[in-house]
Amino acid sequence: MSHRLFEAKFNTKPYSVLDYKGYKFVHLNNFLGGTQDHTSSEFNPGIGLLGEEQLHWFEAQLQQHKPTFVFVHYPLIQNKATEFADYGLQPLLVKYQETIQLVVSGHRHKWIDYGRIYGPQHYVMAATRYDPNAYMLMEVDTKRATWRFLNESLVDWSTHSSKSYRAI
Repeated sequence: MSHRLFEAKFNTKPYSVLDYKGYKFVHLNNFLGGTQDHTSSEFNPGIGLLGEEQLHWFEAQLQQHKPTFVFVHYPLIQNKATEFADYGLQPLLVKYQETIQLVVSGHRHKWIDYGRIYGPQHYVMAATRYDPNAYMLMEVDTKRATWRFLNESLVDWSTHSSKSYRAI
């Protein structure tokens, strides 16, 4: 029901993309598919799925080969790797890892650096619910096609905490 409500209220799918200055910011919804459907044999609300429609949409975004930042609620370790034969989120991340700049997720409420075990760099963010400094400041240089995580050195990895950022 929440997905129908989202579409009715915002007139869009519960996943989206923002194209900005040659970059893509893709927001995926890992609450689609059988793991969230209590009538499905796949039912397991602790595991995320994108569903076939969203997977095809996501690949179409990646096929444009624009530098892309991906945001998804569950960390990749909690998303089913493949959904249809060998097609799924993780194979797409590996296939387009040169295009994908970073994958950011949440849910765990702690800072976790998964490195590149899923292809592109993957961070789990802590939550401002537990620490008001738990946010990521990113600087994207569209001319040089580079980005950096400005407050990365202030993150206390594997905890909920970060030190306060002060611009110099």
